[in-house]
Amino acid sequence: MPDPIRMSPSTNLGLKTYEVKVRIKDLDYTNDIVGVTIISTLASAYQMVDVSLFLDPADVILNELFGGESIKLSVFLLREIAGYAEKIFDMDLIFLSSDFTFAERAQKSEEKSWDRTIVTVHTIPKDPYKSMTTLVNDVFIGQNLNSIISGLASKVGLASVQYDTEGQNTIPVDQVCIPPTTFYKIIKEATVGAADTFDGFLDQRFGLFDGVAGVFCDYKNNLYIKNLTNRIKMAQTLTIYQLASMQDGDNKSEFERIISEMEDGNVYYTNDVLESDYFANAKFGSISTNINHIVKPANKLYTIINQDLEDIAKKYSLVYTAQGSPDFFIDPAIGRTRYLNEDTGNEEEQTIFNSKLSKSLADLSTIEMNIERNIEMNPVMSVGDCVKFKPLTVDYQKFEGKYILFRSQIELVRKNNWLATANLVLIRSNKKK
Repeated sequence: MPDPIRMSPSTNLGLKTYEVKVRIKDLDYTNDIVGVTIISTLASAYQMVDVSLFLDPADVILNELFGGESIKLSVFLLREIAGYAEKIFDMDLIFLSSDFTFAERAQKSEEKSWDRTIVTVHTIPKDPYKSMTTLVNDVFIGQNLNSIISGLASKVGLASVQYDTEGQNTIPVDQVCIPPTTFYKIIKEATVGAADTFDGFLDQRFGLFDGVAGVFCDYKNNLYIKNLTNRIKMAQTLTIYQLASMQDGDNKSEFERIISEMEDGNVYYTNDVLESDYFANAKFGSISTNINHIVKPANKLYTIINQDLEDIAKKYSLVYTAQGSPDFFIDPAIGRTRYLNEDTGNEEEQTIFNSKLSKSLADLSTIEMNIERNIEMNPVMSVGDCVKFKPLTVDYQKFEGKYILFRSQIELVRKNNWLATANLVLIRSNKKK
């Protein structure tokens, strides 16, 4: 299929290219960079950055580039229309590991050898790592989760805490003892079925939100605690069009309109075939459709809280509908009842169960796609934000609507100038709108 962007001079949009700089210790390796990969995901506390350099392994040994010194990565956006360079970010990175191959050489060489190879350095941002892995231990009496997390955050050196207030769990906890473990494990969204006792300690025992939580610390050391259930209902951070195949110049006006929207940096298009999964029957079957929680309130021997899993999905998970109620396409044969008594609960409150179950159903539907032109990097790295997907093919329009950005992988590659592409993974609970 011809690239619709190049079909009409009126669709010409100034191409955004980048400048990338790297320093290790006091040495400038800018001219040796061949690629940079930045991964942001709700499955990790912080970003992961891979830097590929074209070096002689002997220089790695000579300069002792083994991780004792931090790596400075700077990225600038070169705006062709405006004619200036805008700094996107500086990252102070911790060297984790590197991959490279030694070439065969003489035992002792009298001349300088230039056996260069690709050296890939795996790193993470320094300040977020320090904050998220700081050991915390405290006791809180009569405080809600926001106050507890704010109290702990003041001790770990964060730049800021951005805590969504809509739908947050505001119920005061009589007393909670924070065990000595990392700050991230205390606050992260609980992983369903995790064997680690401290995994998402507060979310696991009380529920951060009456819905799905997302926790992430960006490279600037800002901690975001997001209510994803509410965010999917908000205005989108990004809009992504999937272009229809074009025959004999059809839809040129539609393509030109999309290109004009791309100038603000929050609209993109994709020509790629999309990858999509949906496994509602598998999840509903393994969790069970009718759940009874046996809890022990302070003034009763026990209480049973009954919940319907499909109702939880509609009210508290990541659902987007244009109208009416979503269809999860559940086979009636998988219906079954289950009793759970591993959670004592907080009196008879259901937030803990709404949080746990809705998280289990958050990614029933996934879409993976690539975007390639004029990428504004900071919005693309904002995992946990709302993304609107708009396929132009009529047959695919049932799948349009809002999703949550779960993961982004930005690739910076040098082709005369530095260009950026991104792979995005979007999630929601229902397959079609």
